Formats: sequence, structure tokens, C-alpha cells
Amino acid sequence: MGLSEKALKKAEDEEKRKQKEVEAFLKKEAEEDRLRELELKQKEIANAKAAAIRETERMKEKLVKIEEFSRKKDGKTDSFRKYLFMVAGIIFVAILITLIISYFPESKVEKELVILPTCGDGTFYEKCSLSKPYYCTEGQLVENAILCGCPDELIKDEGRCVSKYFIDSEKIALTYILRGVEGYIPFTVYSGVQQYLDSLPRSLFYDQGELPRRDDFKLMKIEDELQRELLIPLVTEIQNAAPNSSEDQLRIAISLVQNIEYGESEFTGKNSHEGLRLSRYPYQVLVEKKGSCEGKSELLTLILRELGYDSAMFYYRSENHEAVGIKCPNKFSLGGSGYCFVETTVPSPISYSTGTYLGITSGKLLSSPQIILLNKGKALSEDMYEFEDAAELDSILNDNAVDFFEKKSLEELQYKYGLNYIVR
Repeated sequence: MGLSEKALKKAEDEEKRKQKEVEAFLKKEAEEDRLRELELKQKEIANAKAAAIRETERMKEKLVKIEEFSRKKDGKTDSFRKYLFMVAGIIFVAILITLIISYFPESKVEKELVILPTCGDGTFYEKCSLSKPYYCTEGQLVENAILCGCPDELIKDEGRCVSKYFIDSEKIALTYILRGVEGYIPFTVYSGVQQYLDSLPRSLFYDQGELPRRDDFKLMKIEDELQRELLIPLVTEIQNAAPNSSEDQLRIAISLVQNIEYGESEFTGKNSHEGLRLSRYPYQVLVEKKGSCEGKSELLTLILRELGYDSAMFYYRSENHEAVGIKCPNKFSLGGSGYCFVETTVPSPISYSTGTYLGITSGKLLSSPQIILLNKGKALSEDMYEFEDAAELDSILNDNAVDFFEKKSLEELQYKYGLNYIVR
């Protein structure tokens, strides 16, 4: 292709891009005009109702005066009676009009206002999400850097946001199970990001007299801003998978992390002692497709933050084990802490904390954990079915003599969550 042909094609592509921008802008303007029209219609209906009510009251007062006048008269003529019936008819019609206006048109407007559709993160259709560069259209969040821009850590490249660390990409599929149905979340990882995170420090410096805090190390790995922006596409795919239910988004996120293979990192770092494994950043768990209780719990905590949940981490010093806590009704929480237990090494329901978990010598958690508060946000609702399932699972697995019906219940739970518990 010659230089002039390339220039022509580039100009045509630019023209198409501008045309799409104009179309999107016009669509956005049309939606805003529709909302303004609905607001004006609602005001007109309210004014009409008020006018009809005033007219009814005025006619009532007039009728009272006429009745008083009629009592003072010795007799009633036919013309007077006709006049009285006419006034009564006018009042009836005014009341009927008021009822029709108050019931049908306003209800229609209210319904139209209530059912305005949104995407999985609450963004209205044809609007930009708070998470750049995503745009809500037809129930899905799609990348559109032209309309919505890019976060500071990324660079706009036509309709996408890119990073200088986008080197050697690999597409992966993350498995989850939702009420017995297996699904997949697509995600792209980059070895360039892996190298960037490898270069970050794993240590913190404290002033003399200060004591090291475990939450400082957790926040250091969870709050890296570039890592956060590069994990937003994963969060967006989770929201797209269940756009109408924030609880199902939570369930998908938990199952997704639980189904990542359990395994210790092989990363030792350039300056570490020989054979000493160093902790991973959450993004690196996805690159390696495996993670320890620490890495998987930190990954889930980061995702929960973006989904808006109040979360913490449980650290069991005696067992050297970590799990996630999510704010929930106190009666379902771990030890009255206000946070429900979520294991990340194997599939299990929310609030089930008496199972056998990977990476623990005894398999069981017997000590009391330290609670590390990390994210503020919303809590779990009281009517989530996981609470009942966790109680049933605990009852079955702690029963020395499991009967036929309990085995059937266990099979249902195994199917529902992808459990691997075995009862002989």
C-alpha cells in the first residue's frame, strides 16, 4: 500500500471514529431530553391535579350556599332543581377527572422513572462509568476511552487504555460456579506487569519505637494504583456476568478465587536469601494461575473493594493461615466479630469456617484469628441462602453417622458450590 493510500485509509478511519463519537453524543443528548420531558410531564400532571382539586372545593362551597338559600325559600321551582342537579353533575365530573389524572398518567410517568436500566456497577445506559474507560450500553460495560477517557496510570490508544507494561499478553479463563452452573470470566494478563510487580519492595521502614503492623503490609500490596487499574477489567467482567444482582457478583468473585489452584509462589526475588519465597501481589496470582491462602485472600479482598463490600482479613497465627471476612449480620459472623468467614483455598459457602483447608498441618482452624480491617463498604444481607447452607454443611460433616437423607443434602451442596468434601 502506497503512502497516499495509507493516508487516505487513516483519514477514513478518523472520519468513522468521529462519526461514532457524534452518534454517541446525539444518543446521550436524546436520553437527557427524554428525562427532562418526563420531569415536565410530571409537573404538568401535578398542576392539573391541584387545579381540579381547587375547582372541586369551589363547587362544593357553592353547593352549600345554594342549599342554604333553598332552605330559606318557601318552595322549590323546577328550574331551581335543574340548576341544583347541574351543579352536582359538574362536581361529579371534576372529581372523576381528578381521579383519572391522579391514577393513570402519573403512574405511567413514575414507572418510566423507576425502571431506568443500569449496568452491573449502577451506571445508567449510555453513560460513562466511574471506572474509566467503561461505558454502559445495553446492560454491559464496554471499554470506550474516546468517550470516557482513561485513568491517570494508563494511556489512551484510540478506544482503549493501555500501559507501557502491556508486554507478552496471555488470555486466561477463570472458572466459577453459581448455583451449580459453571461459568468462565475472560481476562488478559501481561508478563510486563508481572515484571513491574516483581520489582516492587516487599519491606517497609518504621521510625524508631514504631512496631510493624500486618495491615500495613496488606495495604501496601492491595493499594498499588497501577495494579488496581489493571484489575478493573476483571471486576467489570464479573459485573457484566451478573448485571442485575450485586449479591451474585459477590458469589462469582468468591467462587472464582476459590477455584484458582492452591500453591505457594516460586518467586524468590533478586536479593532474597536462597530458597526464601517472597509474597506475591494479587495480580501475580492470576499470572501464575495459582496462589497461597495469603495471595488468594488478598486478591479477593481487592475485588471486594471494587464491588463495594466492607471486608477484612482473618490471620491465624498458630496455623499460619489467612482467610477473608465480609461484613455481615452479627449472628452469622465469626466469633461475633461482625465479619463472615470466607475461605479462599477451596470452594465453600460464605460463613462456613469448620472445614478442612489447604496449607494447614491439622487441616482445621483451631485458634482465634487476628482481624485486619481493610475496606469500608456495604454488608451482606440477612437473607442470603449461604448462611443456611453453611449451617447444614457443618451439621452433616460433624455427624458421626450420616444417614441417607444427609448424604443427599450433601450431594446437593456439592453440586451447588463445587465442593470436594467426601463422606464415607
